[in-house]
Order: sequence, then C-alpha cells, then structure tokens
Amino acid sequence: MGRAPTSGYCHTCRRRRVKCDRGVPSCQRCLKSGHLCQGYAMPLRIVNASLPHDSQSSSPTARHSLPNLSSRPRANETPRLTYASELSLVALKDQISLNYFLCHYTWAHWWKSVVISGLQSNPTSASYIACDSLLLGYLGIGHSDSKLLQRSMQLYGDSMRLVWLGLDLHTNTPLADLILPVMILGMYPYVVESSIKLEHDVGLGLVTRHCGPGYNQDDRTINMFRSCRSMLICTAFAKRRRTFLEEDAWKMGPFHGFQKTSMDKLYDITSALPGLAEEILVSRRHCHPAYAAGVVAKADILRQQLQGWRYDWEQENPGAATVSATSATLEAGSSTTEEGLLIGHLLAREIRFKRLDQALEIFSYNAALGYLFRLQELLVSVGQSPDVTLTQEDMHHIKSQLLARETSPLLLPDELRLPCQPTLEAVQQCAYIAAELRLNQPTNFIALAPVGIVYCALKSLGPFGEQLSAAIATTFSATSDLKQLEVFGIWDTQESPTRG
Repeated sequence: MGRAPTSGYCHTCRRRRVKCDRGVPSCQRCLKSGHLCQGYAMPLRIVNASLPHDSQSSSPTARHSLPNLSSRPRANETPRLTYASELSLVALKDQISLNYFLCHYTWAHWWKSVVISGLQSNPTSASYIACDSLLLGYLGIGHSDSKLLQRSMQLYGDSMRLVWLGLDLHTNTPLADLILPVMILGMYPYVVESSIKLEHDVGLGLVTRHCGPGYNQDDRTINMFRSCRSMLICTAFAKRRRTFLEEDAWKMGPFHGFQKTSMDKLYDITSALPGLAEEILVSRRHCHPAYAAGVVAKADILRQQLQGWRYDWEQENPGAATVSATSATLEAGSSTTEEGLLIGHLLAREIRFKRLDQALEIFSYNAALGYLFRLQELLVSVGQSPDVTLTQEDMHHIKSQLLARETSPLLLPDELRLPCQPTLEAVQQCAYIAAELRLNQPTNFIALAPVGIVYCALKSLGPFGEQLSAAIATTFSATSDLKQLEVFGIWDTQESPTRG
C-alpha cells in the first residue's frame, strides 16, 4: 500500500503536489487558494497482510470464505498472522466489520448465522450487499463515521433495488433467494438505528408465502426456512398478531423429507401463541361469553401440547441438564430476608446442558409456558390487572424446591405450582446460553422473543423480579437495548400492541 508520508504536508497539498506551510488546524496555502484543507491525520495503512487462507485454493469462494468462529486456539498457542503476495481487500474489509459487529453488538451472536450466510453469498447478490450495508452501518455508528454511514445507506438502497428486481421475476427460485436479503434488511433498523420498528416483516412473510410450504428441497433451503420462521414468529410476538405460520400446512409441508428437531416441534406449538394473545386482548376489551369460552379452550389445548412436548423432550434428552454454582453475586442476595435469599440462590445457580441447542429449546419452552400462563391469567381477570406478586410462602416453596433438585434441575410440568416457575428456571439458564453463543456458531437465526418474554415476566414480579430482570439484562449485555426486550411484554395490558 506504499510507505507512510514523511513530508508532514496536509493531505490536500500532497494531492495537489504543492508546497505546504504545515499550518494547523488548516494550512494557509489551502485557505488562500480556496481549497478545503483535509488536515494531517494519518489513515489506517495495511502493509501486505492478509487473513489466513488455504494457499492451495485460488477460487473466489476460497479467498472470501470466513473462519469457523467456533474454533479456538490450542493451549499456549499464539494466533499467527500470515503474509501473502496477494491481498484480498474484500475479505479483509468483511472480516474487520464482522469482528467489530461480533465484539460490540448485543445480539450479534444470536443472529450471526444469517450475517455470515450473507457474507458468503455472491458479492453482487442482494444478500451480500444487504449484509455489507448492515456491518458498515454498525461500524460507522460505532466510530461516528459519516462516510461509512452514507456508504451503508447507499448499499441498503442497492440491496432493496435488487430485491424489487427479484420480485418482478415471479418464479419460485429467485423468490426463495430473496428470503435471506429481506431478513438482513429487517435487522438493519435494530442494529444500525437501535429501533424497534419492524419494517420488513410483512415483505418477508409475503415472499415466504409466495414460495409456498412445499418449496424446501435441500439442507440449505430448510435451514433458511427455519431462520425465516424464527424471525416471523418473533415479530408476531412483538406485535401480538396472528401469523400464517400457525396453519397446519406450514407445520408439515416445509419438513417433507426432513426429520424435525425438537425446536421445530416447539415452534409448531408456539406459533399459535401470538394469535391467542391477540384474541385474548380483544376479549378483554369486548367481553362476550361465547367468544371467551372458545379462547379458554384454545389456551387449554396449547398448554396440553406444551406439556406433551416437555415430556417427549425429557425422554429424548435424559440427563441433559446439570447445575453448578457460579461466582455471581448481588447486593440483595446477601440479605437475610426471604426475598434476598431467593435472589441470591437463583443467581448463584447455573443450569448447564450437554449442547447449546438443548439449552435454547428449554429456554424457549420456559418462555412460552410463562407467556401462556400470563394469557390464562388475563382470561380469568377481565376488567382488572391480575396479581402476579409473590408471597413469602411462594418464595419459601420455590427455594425449597431448588434445594431439593440439585442433581436434576429441570422441573417437569406436574411439578409446577406457581406461574412464575418456568420464568425463574429460565433465569438459571442465561449465563450458560450467553457464554455458549459466543463460542459456537448456531445453524439458524435465534429469536429474541424468549429473552424479552422472560425479562418482562420478571419485571412484573415487583422489586424481587426487577432485580432479576436487571441481572439477566447484564448477563446478555442488553442494558442499553432494553426497549428491544420490552416490546415482547403483555404484562402491562394498558399498553397497546406494537404495530411497527
């Protein structure tokens, strides 16, 4: 890239190849000639360095491939910087922006599978350009760089134009290829603008529905559908609106020829919860006995389905969870009150799993069950806000149960006595999930809805829950993004649903 300049001239005089008087903050030569003096700051210079790559491969895919983020250096091994005669600036730029995103953005490790898929796309595709826009925009925000932000917005517009061109083709194959860029464009307001506006969920739903439930043909398309379904259901929870994904055709068709995972089966059930929430909130405003009875029946069926899923999961994953003590402390945890002792005990326990996917499945189950319990409370308390605070007796029961389950920490449905118990079990999983997401690369997009539901459920429990909700926000490094969690709450029924 050339040697660093030694003349000390400002950048404008160097480009004009004229003598500079080196005046600060602007040189007199530029001022007198009417030119903009661009100062003396030294830009980042790169001297013939490249990312590690396979020297035996010369294909564009190999040169632009990204490292496996789950790999870790061996003990006492120092990572090496390799030198090459040919420098791939595209790969280096991608790596810099991706590393910054992973190091600083709160939910980067939840969404990195989608981002990395975008970067591994063809550099001229809508997916790659949308991803480039997202990462450059976040880098520009972090460094207050207006040029990067401007470039990010230009790329955003370019990606949108490519999406519109794809929509005009009216064939399934190009439309299916648009699911990934539309997902990335939908992440842009969250990441770059710290907004909770859900701007592209309608478009994502329309593209998915047009492709149809039977389109998935291989591992790539089924995993893309899983990510798409996760994002759309997450959005439905935020808006408290029914989603087409609760229809039976979308529970069966996409998985024809594929074996469903436990998370697939759980989403088959939880996809109906946003629609149930919409119906219940309507029934509270316009109470009609027959309508309310139908909603109660639906809630009971969903509860039975969740309980059945949990028993099946236990049979398929025997001994998957263990509990260990952590070094986590909280000022209230040192209190001698029943509330303080319970807080300290909950935060000192970490439920761990054999695999990350098992932890995410149980965490999502606990959030869904807690959400359903809240919906059932709203059904039986029309015209008033249900009391969700804990009594001293409740706290004593929870603590006694925790102490009795040191070897098998997960509660089965018939062991639940209080509606808050699934939420409190989820609290004990947060530290493990946060740590493992940083070390592993999940296959699919991971929705924020379970975290938001657990956070809002805890906040509804009074001072006791407020301290726990603050603790999990800290665990997930989300203290600056609380509004992105609060959108999933149904505990304050005075607030209208988010309409995006």
